[in-house]
Amino acid sequence: GKLVTKRWLLIGAGSAAGLGVLVRIITTPAVATPPKPPPLATRIPNSPVTNRWREAWTVPVPGLTDVSLSTNGENISWTDDKGCVRRLLSNTGGTLWRTAPLSGVNKVIAAPDGSVAAYSRLNPDRTSVVLLHPQRGDQGSRIFAGNGAVWTAAFGANDVAFIGTGGRAVYEVRDPLTGKPPLPTDGMPESLAVASDAPRIALGTWSPAGVLSCSLSGKQFCWRRAESGVDRACRVSISSEGSRVMVLSARGAKDTEGIVRVHDGKSGALLWEVRLPKGAAQPSALLSADGQYVAVTYRRSAEVTDADDWRLAYFNADGNRLFTDKGSALFKPVVAAIAADGATVTVRNGDDTLFTLDKRGNFIAKVFLSDEKTGRPVIIKHTQSSNDGRTLLLHRRDGQLTLLRTGA
Repeated sequence: GKLVTKRWLLIGAGSAAGLGVLVRIITTPAVATPPKPPPLATRIPNSPVTNRWREAWTVPVPGLTDVSLSTNGENISWTDDKGCVRRLLSNTGGTLWRTAPLSGVNKVIAAPDGSVAAYSRLNPDRTSVVLLHPQRGDQGSRIFAGNGAVWTAAFGANDVAFIGTGGRAVYEVRDPLTGKPPLPTDGMPESLAVASDAPRIALGTWSPAGVLSCSLSGKQFCWRRAESGVDRACRVSISSEGSRVMVLSARGAKDTEGIVRVHDGKSGALLWEVRLPKGAAQPSALLSADGQYVAVTYRRSAEVTDADDWRLAYFNADGNRLFTDKGSALFKPVVAAIAADGATVTVRNGDDTLFTLDKRGNFIAKVFLSDEKTGRPVIIKHTQSSNDGRTLLLHRRDGQLTLLRTGA
């Protein structure tokens, strides 16, 4: 079960040796891959409603194990089953660089400036993070090693890397390295978010579960709010100015008993809290960049209705629903993107369609993905969006990535 697995990881991470930081040059040269125009493998026809999204490119990603879209939507990186990491050009999808195989790497995080962090997640035997150069990849890159397995990582302002480890600490890694002491986290840092326009970080922790937020400038004031109950996961988001921290708390392997909380970023005061309906499972949530709106989707309980029945809830700055939770036999939403000002929210409907709704719950745009040759639907496995909700990356079941941008 999820709890047993986490306990094993906790033991492994705690036993990992070697507190400290190591910085060195990697001498393995990057393998250059010249940019090329993306194949036109996807057709996005105009819909009866306004087609708000436009396709920027589609590219093949053979053997993909992880992909990351930077918070500003301008950097895309992915790694394959051999540990080779690539950085894609955001305007064409062409490959700017590709590394030689990096042993054990199965996770990448893309920074706004083009830097990439690559590591082996939750592996107590591989505790280092490779910080790849924006233009040269593994030529001139650095390696960071902290205490314990790497649990999570994120980039903040000025492309400073933050790395959370099984040593119950978050390291702030700069270039050149400053030797700043790590931030103790009490629990294991499962989720990590950094404000894009303010010096503030937020963490969701496990064992014990809770949320932790700290200022990164001046006196490092931190606040923590503990979770009640055991086996709860806390996924955090933070507004661009750091004024709001959102926490999505759920329990167990099926992510049930979901609670959405929004805290004041500076003080930690609870601004509002909403409990999802009884039996709701697999919740996802996005916070608008201005911190004023929260979109949540969840699967309704099989005890109440069909197990594949989903709902969309949309909340304003006071935690009030802007419309009755939406969903039906034909509309099964999973949240994908939210506009910076909360004016619109885009959801994936089933496997092959995107719908955009306004704040009143009206449908204002639709995108259907189909193969140009066969006309068959393109199955979407996973989506990632930029903080402002204007860029959307789709990982497709046919082994390709598609990047969409708003038509506005």
